[in-house]
Amino acid sequence: MKRIAVIAFTEHGRALAKRLLGAFRAEGYEAEGYLPSSCAQPGFLLLVDVGALTGGLWDTADGILFIGACGIAVRAIAPNVKSKRSDPAIVVLDDGGKFAIPLLGGHIGGANALAGRVAKITGAMPVVTTATDARGVFAADSWAMDSGLFIENPEAVKEVSARLLRGEPIGLISEYPIEGALPHGIVDGLRECGIYIGSGESPFALTLRLRPKNLLLGIGCKKGAPTQMIYAAARQTLEKHGYLPQGVAGIASITLKKREPGLIAFARELGAPIRFYTAGELAAAAGAFSPSAYVKGVTGVDNVCERSCALLAKKLGGGPVIKKTAVHGVTIAAYETAFTVRFA
Repeated sequence: MKRIAVIAFTEHGRALAKRLLGAFRAEGYEAEGYLPSSCAQPGFLLLVDVGALTGGLWDTADGILFIGACGIAVRAIAPNVKSKRSDPAIVVLDDGGKFAIPLLGGHIGGANALAGRVAKITGAMPVVTTATDARGVFAADSWAMDSGLFIENPEAVKEVSARLLRGEPIGLISEYPIEGALPHGIVDGLRECGIYIGSGESPFALTLRLRPKNLLLGIGCKKGAPTQMIYAAARQTLEKHGYLPQGVAGIASITLKKREPGLIAFARELGAPIRFYTAGELAAAAGAFSPSAYVKGVTGVDNVCERSCALLAKKLGGGPVIKKTAVHGVTIAAYETAFTVRFA
């Protein structure tokens, strides 16, 4: 979760919002607060129409926290609700700061976790109503999000959770090493229904497919390259090698592209941090890279995508899995970092 919007409606709510915004920002979140003119204060943006504001935040915020009544939040979010795969986390904190309620996106959206964070900051009680949490049953989707895994087929979560709630064992097969004891109800090996962590064929009749977010991308692009072009190039390149864009954990490029709107928006869309290196830093990168006289003439270094990815991997670990690939004026290279499946 990177960006959180906090919407309050009263003076009591404003005090809570100010406290929460300070804590969120101290932890590195992008956090913005909104207040109506009746209790406006410097440092907050003006709230004119809560419905219009919510609609505008829906595709850009990772979490929206309403400080007020649940009814206000429900009416504001209702026209925007689409899918648990894409909806942001919605949490309501009452004006008195007593209860933090995840309203939408409890697991995949991260609302349960956000409510827990709000509770810790304010002293409120988190009111979690998702069945697996309420009954102390392993929640595969929540665990996946916390473990650096993305869910390839969220529609399978419901059946996996239903079986666990009925007390039926669920199988687990992973292409990656596993640390820790398996949770109650999860067994190593084949069953009719199970969790598969990898990129091969589904081993169960009903499979919840998980993949790690452990790819690093190096990207070079022409000036003005639109987000859609960069995304299409990345997707085509990754899928050709058995990967998906959702698996990207970090992106790198040259400082010349630091203000390239298409590249910045691409990184934001994937929710991946982006690191920029100078031409001098790239030129000093160790390794064998595919040189281009044209690229050197434009950027001052003979290769951007492979060199930037190598530098990012040097910092985070990992080895090359995709060499320089050019698609529609975009060059892509990828490294994969080591990954371990962990159970607490």
